[in-house]
Amino acid sequence: MREIVMLILAAGKSERMGKNKLLLPLGEGTVISTVIDSVLSAGISRIVLITSGQIVASIHKKYISHVDFVVNAFPELGQSRSMQLGLEYISAQNVPFGVLLGDMPMLSSNDIKSILDAFSKKPSGKTAVVPESDNCFGHPCFFAPVWIRRFCSVEGDVGGRKAIRNHLDEVQLVKARKGCFIDMDTPEDYETIRKIRADKKEGE
Repeated sequence: MREIVMLILAAGKSERMGKNKLLLPLGEGTVISTVIDSVLSAGISRIVLITSGQIVASIHKKYISHVDFVVNAFPELGQSRSMQLGLEYISAQNVPFGVLLGDMPMLSSNDIKSILDAFSKKPSGKTAVVPESDNCFGHPCFFAPVWIRRFCSVEGDVGGRKAIRNHLDEVQLVKARKGCFIDMDTPEDYETIRKIRADKKEGE
C-alpha cells in the first residue's frame, strides 16, 4: 500500500470547553500530543495538522520531522474548512489519506492500526474504510485519492458525512472499539477521559 498521510482536524473554537481543549494537560503531554502520539505509534509517519497558530506554537519540537502545519484562520467556518485546507495541501501528491479529529484522545494506536489494516485489505470497488456503530460514523477514516475532489466541495461540520453517504457503495464500514467514537467537547468530557486514563494506568 502506498504511503498514507493523516489529516488531523484541530482548529475548532472549543466554545463548550471555554478554553482551548487541545492544549489541556493529559498524561505526560496534552490532548493534541496524545492524539499525535497514537497516530505515530500506529505506524503513520506523515501528519498534516490543520489547526490554529496557538497550537502550532505549542507543539513540541520532537514532532517537527513528522508533522506539517496548516493554519486555519477561520475556524468558525466549521470542520469542512479545515478539511479543505488539508486536502488542498496534499492534492498535488495524489496520495491516500486518513482523517481524524484532534479531540479524540481515547483513540489508541491499536484502534488506528485495525482500521488502517482494513483499508490495506479493502475489496475491489471499495475506495474508503469508515468505522461505524449504530449508524454513526467514527474516526479515523481512510480514503483513496479520488476522495480529495469529493471532499473539497463540502460545507459545514456535516458535509463530510454527507459526501460519504453519497458514495456509500464505495465505502467499507467496519466495526470498531468505543474510542473511535468518543470526542471531547465539554469540561465534563475532559474529566471523564482523565479519570478513565488514570484508572487504566493504575490497572496496568
